[in-house]
Amino acid sequence: MAKKTVNSDDHYSRSVEERVPIDFESEMGKLKEHPRTELLMKQNQVEEFDRALEAKKEVFKEKMTRLEEVRKSLENDEDRLQKEILKQNGHIQNNEEKRQKALRKIRDEHAIEEFKQKELESLVQTEAALQRQLAKQERKLQKLMKFAVYLDKVVDESEAYTEISDIIDRYTTLNTTYQDLLGLDTENQDTIGEKRREFSKLKERRGNESLSLTNEVAKLQTKLDELQQQNTKLESEWQHIQNTAAKQTLLLGQLKLGITNLYMLINKHLGSHRYVDNATFPQMLERIDIFIKDISDITSTYMQAESGSTSSLTLGARGGTKTSLTDPAP
Repeated sequence: MAKKTVNSDDHYSRSVEERVPIDFESEMGKLKEHPRTELLMKQNQVEEFDRALEAKKEVFKEKMTRLEEVRKSLENDEDRLQKEILKQNGHIQNNEEKRQKALRKIRDEHAIEEFKQKELESLVQTEAALQRQLAKQERKLQKLMKFAVYLDKVVDESEAYTEISDIIDRYTTLNTTYQDLLGLDTENQDTIGEKRREFSKLKERRGNESLSLTNEVAKLQTKLDELQQQNTKLESEWQHIQNTAAKQTLLLGQLKLGITNLYMLINKHLGSHRYVDNATFPQMLERIDIFIKDISDITSTYMQAESGSTSSLTLGARGGTKTSLTDPAP
């Protein structure tokens, strides 16, 4: 059976890279904001990483030793099984189940060995990737050293700052304030935009209300004009009614006066002691009507007497049946 060899350093690099992922781009972004502090932190991380790397190498060597032992053991077992198979070749038919079991065990052991080999290759790749990341990080660290030197000069020449941490704190405070102001400005802009939209809606609503009220005023004005025309017409009719009523009142007064005069003449002719002076107009009219009828009857009777009729009998009959208004007072 051929032995598979793997570079332990590469295998370890891949293993460490998989187990210790580092987001160097994010770390460099932070380092740009706080150069001196991040530089010191990265130096500490590099030292810790070196120590962890050494510890991983020791563990990896131990694993490699155990894997070699397992590989040798597997090879010895395979040789032993092959010898047993050859030795028991004559008894294959009788020991088929044992052979199948042994083959399954060998396949399992081979699968385990392949799995371990893949794991070893993965660790080697991880270690190689970590080595590349470490070299890249060290190059970036060298590039950022100028910021540390610059901060040292600022502290030496400035009276306001005694430590680099003071500069970083000041920068952090200013940056935080700036971000707060940006957020406040955004909120104010949003509030202003909302108020403008509300004002636009209110202006539009007021315009619609004004237009509606203008239309309503126009309708009311039209209605007022119509009512004024009706009022003028009614006033004209009322004036006509008043004039007509005045004429009718004058005519009525004349009629009442005529009726009163006629009634007084009748009373004077008949004698006032037979009638009440404060009689109402219906009573006056009734008396006048009776008087006119009596006069008409007397005239008719007289005309009949003149024509040769017996007027005495007629007058006697009337005197016996009806009391005439023309009878002389007793």
